[in-house]
Amino acid sequence: MNFLSLRNIWLFVMIAAVGFALFHRTELPTARVEEMQERQVKFMMRLLASQALLSRSAPDSLKQSLEKQLREQVASVEKQNPGRSTFHIEKFILFTALGDTMERPAMGRDELLKEVDRLYFKSEALGDDSGLFKLGTGDLARLYQAEKKNPEKVAELRKELETSARILEAVMVLFSMGAFGIFALGLVMTYVFFRKIPQTRFFSTLQVLEEEPHRLMLESAVLYMFLVFPVGLAFGKFAVGWFPDSITYALVHLSLAFLISAGYFMRNAGIDFARQLILPPGEDWVKEIALGFLGFAAIFPPAVFALILMLMATSGDAVRVAHPVAFVIQESPIKVFILAALLVPVFEEVVFRVFLYGYFRKTQRIRFAAFFSASVFAVLHPQGVYALPYLAILGMGLALLREYRNSPIASITAHACVNGFAVVVGWAATRFL
Repeated sequence: MNFLSLRNIWLFVMIAAVGFALFHRTELPTARVEEMQERQVKFMMRLLASQALLSRSAPDSLKQSLEKQLREQVASVEKQNPGRSTFHIEKFILFTALGDTMERPAMGRDELLKEVDRLYFKSEALGDDSGLFKLGTGDLARLYQAEKKNPEKVAELRKELETSARILEAVMVLFSMGAFGIFALGLVMTYVFFRKIPQTRFFSTLQVLEEEPHRLMLESAVLYMFLVFPVGLAFGKFAVGWFPDSITYALVHLSLAFLISAGYFMRNAGIDFARQLILPPGEDWVKEIALGFLGFAAIFPPAVFALILMLMATSGDAVRVAHPVAFVIQESPIKVFILAALLVPVFEEVVFRVFLYGYFRKTQRIRFAAFFSASVFAVLHPQGVYALPYLAILGMGLALLREYRNSPIASITAHACVNGFAVVVGWAATRFL
């Protein structure tokens, strides 16, 4: 083989360009990160405010225990988020609602501190559009004002706020039960898998692969990465202004990158062979989708442990390891869902679990091929070094799904479940802010 051939040089250039682009990847603007961190704290304080509202109607024997738990949770939030501009004001409102005599908050935005003075120290009524009422503990401030200024409306307002708090609590309970159910199902599926490991299927397809299609798998994967990172990042600096928002640009950009990459493989390897590799005929879609969901459940337990370790490493600051699309879920939830839960799983499963994993698997054992492809998959994601273990576990789990099925339908489904779950949770959190 001529290592100095034009084809080899171009492959090396693309790989080098991808590495250079990753090394020089720009960080999110500080203002956007701080805004997201404020939302995170606001959501946690909203949960605590809901608990405080409901604790008022709890029996006396239970109320003291609930209030103690609330104070411990507030202390935990304060430890994880030191210096947040609104936290001390929200803590003041919450503890006042619990019956504590509080001094004026020492920190916070000036306009909010002035509203605290007016409402809590001068007994002046605030307007409905007051910034204080928009905080996570804003409902408690509204109730405090009603108790001082409109006693006749207190019962009606308290009933309204308690209903809202119960809805939020029910949503959190349902979410927790759902997550626990998936976790338990995942443990069962992992036990079933290791009790009787199925026969590999993808490797059998790769065995008949000749040298040229094998090489094309690597080139197609690298071409996609090249178009997404160095080309996409450079082009996006001026082209993003042509689109309504950054998500629309990402939809178009990633779709074009995938079509070019897949088209390159099909043109050179042949449509029939590409179809056999990517979407073989005769597949039972319902069965594969069901197995994909079960695969998602099996990946869920180790992924949760990795997430816990990740949050411990970042002192509970989930924003530091959030994907950039999390910052625009509130503005474009439908577009984000289409991109993250429908398109990206297809693109990445074909690129990483068919082309890249298939390239390594042709000559390597499952564990090595899964590790190599998952490592590339993890490094290319923008969540940072703390998210690497979680992303690597996800990548290896998806690689195993591809190995033991005839097609990538199951791994695409599992990937869609992972991304869809994250998008829905992120969107739901913003709905309660």
